[in-house]
Amino acid sequence: MNDLQSYYQHYRANITYDNNFEAAHGWETPDGQVDCPILDSPFMIKCTTSDGAVYDSEQVWLTKFFGTLHPRNNSGQLSGALINFDQTEFNSAQALMDTNGYVFVPTACQQGKRCRLVVALHGCNQTQAQIGIEWVTEAGIDEWADTNDIIVLYPYNVQVATTSGDDDQGCWDWWGYTGSNYPYKSGLQMASIKAMVDRITGR
Repeated sequence: MNDLQSYYQHYRANITYDNNFEAAHGWETPDGQVDCPILDSPFMIKCTTSDGAVYDSEQVWLTKFFGTLHPRNNSGQLSGALINFDQTEFNSAQALMDTNGYVFVPTACQQGKRCRLVVALHGCNQTQAQIGIEWVTEAGIDEWADTNDIIVLYPYNVQVATTSGDDDQGCWDWWGYTGSNYPYKSGLQMASIKAMVDRITGR
């Protein structure tokens, strides 16, 4: 992670680096089912501060993106809708992605209010074939999105084996298994997700 911080700093990215937790590989969320330092499926980890409070990294980065937020919906029942959609019309097969993804739409956004958008990408070993949709339901994003008029797009990758290298852990393409243009805007997965964003935003 120190090397990753240096990498982003080299490209002058505006980042916040929080290394206060002995966290295992995973997505940190107050709704996670795995203790912070444990490496285990579904890799949704819950971390606590030194005083025992549950850490909410979603609040931290959403505040960094959007400023002051309304309180999180902790009722256990979201008012917005989680919609399962067909990814195939966005060239997902060629991009070696799953056939379907999800999008969370708060009620106000459904009714035509101008809303913000977050694209949330699962990690390795978190595809639907591996853990169902626990990535979506435990990510801790929708609870904030529900009360702050934020649409959340959850595209899904899939476990595949290709001639350019195996992706048997369901990782997004960071080494070129979909082709040499994988890190560019023209990359197959990049283009597929951008097409989804364009559909949501009406571009």
